[in-house]
Amino acid sequence: SSDLAGTASGVTYIPFVSSPSVDTFGMENLVLLSLGGAQKSILIVTPYFLPDTSMRKLMCQKVQSGVTVRVLVPNHYNDSRWVRYASQYYYDELLRCGVLISEYQPTFIHTKLLVVDGQWAVIGSANMDNRSRKLNDEIVLGISDREFASELTQVIEADEKRAQRISLQEWERRGIADRAVELIALLSVQQY
Repeated sequence: SSDLAGTASGVTYIPFVSSPSVDTFGMENLVLLSLGGAQKSILIVTPYFLPDTSMRKLMCQKVQSGVTVRVLVPNHYNDSRWVRYASQYYYDELLRCGVLISEYQPTFIHTKLLVVDGQWAVIGSANMDNRSRKLNDEIVLGISDREFASELTQVIEADEKRAQRISLQEWERRGIADRAVELIALLSVQQY
């Protein structure tokens, strides 16, 4: 990881590199610290949404403390159906605690970003999955800038208008076959 903050066009940013080396500050820690610092809102956009136990617990704690947590993921337009099914395994838990989940409808989205409180953004190569948290070499920028975060928020909100919000009531009506596929997918992509 880098200790040097940079400035470009008046925007303060921190380049952050993560790798499986034991000597690096893991991507998981950056994401958890970003989520943990939220006081008003958390916006997550990711093509591969496999939050681990600590991330799910923190997201739910944030909702319970009054923070709005919104997640935007792809729908069936996805380059990995099994990862999508595995991520859906967690919808029930997250919807029950108040996390808002939407699936983007028009096409596959490959955006990977996090916006916290309309002022801190994390954007780069990292997904919300085990590979990015612990296995892959990743690079992201942590950007502290209200104007930039506002622009990202506007993009996310425009995409949310083209997404389908998943309701808990709707999700509870899915069949036993769907639930079985989600569990099998989760077990098969544990290393993803």
